[in-house]
Amino acid sequence: MAFLLSGCGGGGGPGSPNVRVNAPNSDVDFVNPNLAGKFQLFTSGSATSPVQDIFVQDLNNDSREEVVIAGRQSQSAFGLGGHACNDNLDCKKANYENSQLTLYEFNANDELENQTSSWFTGTENQIIGAEPGIAFGDFNGDNNTDMVIGHSTDMDFLGDTVVFTNSGISSFGRDDYATNLWTHDVEVHDINGDGLDDVILGGYGNPVVMLGDVSGSMIQVTTDHFGMSGLAAGDFLGDGSTTFVFVDSSHDTTLPDSATRDIEDTRLFSFTQTGANTGTFTELAKLPNPIFESSDFDSLFAAGVERSHDIRALPFDFNNDGSLDVVVVSVSTNPNDGVNRTEVQFLQNNGGGNFVDVTDGVRVGWDNAVNGDYNAQLKDINDDGLTDILLSSQSFNNKESTRVLIQTKEGKYIQSFTEVFSNFANTVRALETDKSPILNTIRFLTGPNGDKFLTTLVTLNDGKNALYTSRLGDAGGSTAQASIDLIQQVWPYVTDEVAAQILAGTAFTNFEGFDPRVHGIGIIDLERALLPVGELRMPLEGRNGTVPIQGSLSGVNFGELDRVQAVDSLGRGFEIDIDRMHNPQQQDTWYDVNFTDDSYTRMDYAVDYVVQNGMFNYSPTDESGNYTMGLRHIKLAKDWYVQGQYTLLAKRNPWFHMDGMWGTINSSNTFETVVTHLRKGFTFNLGTMYTNTDYEKGLVTYVDPLTSVWSEVSWRDAGFRAAIGTMPYLVDGGITLSIPRSVDVTGAVQYSEFKYRIRNNFAEYASLEYTKNIDFKSSYSLVAYSNGYGFNQAKLNINFDF
Repeated sequence: MAFLLSGCGGGGGPGSPNVRVNAPNSDVDFVNPNLAGKFQLFTSGSATSPVQDIFVQDLNNDSREEVVIAGRQSQSAFGLGGHACNDNLDCKKANYENSQLTLYEFNANDELENQTSSWFTGTENQIIGAEPGIAFGDFNGDNNTDMVIGHSTDMDFLGDTVVFTNSGISSFGRDDYATNLWTHDVEVHDINGDGLDDVILGGYGNPVVMLGDVSGSMIQVTTDHFGMSGLAAGDFLGDGSTTFVFVDSSHDTTLPDSATRDIEDTRLFSFTQTGANTGTFTELAKLPNPIFESSDFDSLFAAGVERSHDIRALPFDFNNDGSLDVVVVSVSTNPNDGVNRTEVQFLQNNGGGNFVDVTDGVRVGWDNAVNGDYNAQLKDINDDGLTDILLSSQSFNNKESTRVLIQTKEGKYIQSFTEVFSNFANTVRALETDKSPILNTIRFLTGPNGDKFLTTLVTLNDGKNALYTSRLGDAGGSTAQASIDLIQQVWPYVTDEVAAQILAGTAFTNFEGFDPRVHGIGIIDLERALLPVGELRMPLEGRNGTVPIQGSLSGVNFGELDRVQAVDSLGRGFEIDIDRMHNPQQQDTWYDVNFTDDSYTRMDYAVDYVVQNGMFNYSPTDESGNYTMGLRHIKLAKDWYVQGQYTLLAKRNPWFHMDGMWGTINSSNTFETVVTHLRKGFTFNLGTMYTNTDYEKGLVTYVDPLTSVWSEVSWRDAGFRAAIGTMPYLVDGGITLSIPRSVDVTGAVQYSEFKYRIRNNFAEYASLEYTKNIDFKSSYSLVAYSNGYGFNQAKLNINFDF
């Protein structure tokens, strides 16, 4: 019996009132597939082996994507398909099968149907072949989406690049351009900054730039580069210019570093148009080597062989920092074990086109034993507002090759939903009996009402293809096992038993007054299963167990902590924000502001009273636990003095405060020295304070010894005293936090270390005092004081000696 999923559920979750909890989303499963129709890829109706792919694009601005299928004849068709051509190029050309584009769109009944004859006139959808490589853009500025087909036959049999201009009324016009290029990749970008989309064709030969124009005819520009397998265009320098990342970048083989360039072939280029129809690419930087070229794969390849065929570069800000990064897709060539492999490499742009390979720190759980995708989709698959990466490839060896890398809020990309794609492909193929063993790509499609669909092809033995679609996120096709799979995709370390326990805890069991319109159609609440179970608590580095999410930290300014991992009672990680649990305001109320003695220390002792006994002062023991003692006016030389003061504060540090999960201050001790110089009515003071802290660790794992200084110059004449100085200012020391930032696939919490200075602004002060004796037993004084922290004080003191 299959348990159906309920669409109900809620937000929030247990935790501190000052904590925001970010829970994942759930819709990933599919309903029963529907057959949209069958079509022929080859113009002759041949049953030869096809290389084909599905492209999706909203072509008529109705917020529903159309489906375009393009392809070419496979090289495996020659020799294996009855043509004894072997490596004879003339034989292959003579027996080559041309192909045709097929287009499906949603009709008024929200059903996907073949509309090829509506969009294309006569045989204008027929092409020699494509890699397949299709790109979309507005090439003439009429706000309609046009389409460019990069020509390829996978051999030196060249044809025209075809541009289809969208009329805006669901039809295309066709223009052919003699680009004379074996095209391996097509990229669309506004290269010259005129507001119109342009095209760059990359492949085996000089790349061709095709500039959009309001006339509708594109301007063809031939360049001097030696070619590449894949490319990405965008503002990689962060200065508004267009630059290009080439992978498998070819070069002049006569260069002295030619052998090195065969390996280090991911490079950054700029482009300059040198004439009406000519242009040049200038190399700016070398990017990190492809993954298969690393020493980790030395045992997989024989010495001296080509290891990596880098097929695509995706321009993508994958860490959401505002700088355009690159994701490189590479396939292995000539491995010793003959197994096809694909690597997905994350090259992070650190600014100005400086790229570093962060794959190991970003990608999680990647299974590289798949075929490479030439047309990866960047799409928010699970509706969490983050862009994911779908990689799906044709397979002629019965090897399922669809993977999705789900982006998490922690900046990781986790291989997910593999079983969902496999189940979808198997379900679709089971609906056809006379099918070939070819496994086709799976793509995401946006349909009516913004619904997401999976779509794929089943290649039949008679040469036709059957196009199937299935809507995602419908409860009618979701099972308890699929829900367990989802939980384990979000938290890979959760066992089947724990996942089942989580689901069981969400079951709707009170059927009294049950109404499907209110309670949904099933008994499992998957959204609730993605919320914390029990109290969220904070893990701490180096300590077993967890602590409650409570407490505060003040006197330290570290901005926002919005990517912190807490764990629920089952050990699952949840991202929380704890920036509301700290106060960045500096602690500036502890200074002694009664600066009326020319050599007084600045530490506020925080004790009931201090006994002065000549040069010695001390505080008797009291219940607070605070204590101070010191020596004053120790003469060093003529007009030079020094004093020292030791102060212990219980459960307190004068510079900052922490409690709860941040840590606990047991005590602090401060040793203060003041050097004083007297000269002609002036007094010069320079003070230094050294503070050490005894504490229990929490998120704060280390408190530095804190060093601060202060200074003052005063003048005294009769009953007047005037002074200016600087408030105690920290010159050295801070705190170290160890923050849980993620939970890895084994369930281990990963911590990041942050160092912060104590909040302390430099400030001056000034004071004036006038004192006069009334008689030998009484006096009065007028005092005015102001400092740069905004503290101002004026007061009258009357003193009586009883």
